[in-house]
Amino acid sequence: MDLGFMEMMRTAAVIIDESLKPQPGEDIVVVSDSRVHEYQGMQPLTQALMAAFAERGLDPTMIVYEGRQRSNPSIPNAAAKAIESADIVVAENSVLILQSQVFERLMRNRSNRVMLLPSGINVSWSPDEIYRMMPRTKEELTEMSELMNRVGDKLKGNHKIHFTAPNGTDAYVDIIHFPMYGENGIAIHDGRCDKKGMSAIIPGGSIVCMTAPGTITGKIVLDAEASFASGLLHDAATVYFKDGLITSIEGDGETARLVRDTLSSPENKDMQGNAMPEYGMGFNKRAQLNGNSSEGESLYGCVHIGIGALRGHFDAILPNATVEVDGELVLKDGEYL
Repeated sequence: MDLGFMEMMRTAAVIIDESLKPQPGEDIVVVSDSRVHEYQGMQPLTQALMAAFAERGLDPTMIVYEGRQRSNPSIPNAAAKAIESADIVVAENSVLILQSQVFERLMRNRSNRVMLLPSGINVSWSPDEIYRMMPRTKEELTEMSELMNRVGDKLKGNHKIHFTAPNGTDAYVDIIHFPMYGENGIAIHDGRCDKKGMSAIIPGGSIVCMTAPGTITGKIVLDAEASFASGLLHDAATVYFKDGLITSIEGDGETARLVRDTLSSPENKDMQGNAMPEYGMGFNKRAQLNGNSSEGESLYGCVHIGIGALRGHFDAILPNATVEVDGELVLKDGEYL
């Protein structure tokens, strides 16, 4: 007997009552696929959500389709039509639908709201991620959300960022308003998704900004976690930037080799003058460094960056960071001010 859903009932209640806040009569679609049972915690969370929706007198429709390959997050037409017509979409798939065409249409049209739960690929890297990272109380979600929005207010618009880390990282970059992230121009993944047009990732805990071409300058030392590696990094690579471009990559170990190999891939052929398109910060106190950079992006007090082309970049985590926004100190040695 699988009773894992019992552990997830408190989380399901937080997601429904505090994150989604569905209204009577709204159409709710829960999207899954045939492989979710292979990943620890995914199926129990789905079961808990369906039970919690029913307990509240709501009537969700669950759609399950054949699992997809990681390189092909496309969604069957019938499922895509149901997703686009729903008021609320909750997606828990073995492959994240973030890069699917239907998700891009949802973000352009903003006619419904979308909650993305952990994809199976990420859960397989961190087997206890769902059980450990999900919020368990309203207060926990609210505390993180309030901090994220306070810092997020300082990042909205166009700003100059200076970020450092104990490993020797020292870089400057400009962030810009990115229309796809909505009215605020930045993505604040605080787990809330209660208004039309919103999208959310839960467990939340990361703010993501787009950077201005030609602005990243300085050096970034990679020695903790990056999406090109399976597990934690065992040595360091230093990437030097000037006016938006990479000028050199230093290091003789495995990390430097992986950086060079990733950046030489066809996806990274044209960086369009911006070799670090993404900048972000982490706020989730439950997140850990364990080799899963998807979880690491939410690590409390970190800076996370994307290096490479916008669609071909890798993500890297810089723990215990210090950040200045237009000269104002907002994060010091991994603690928010």
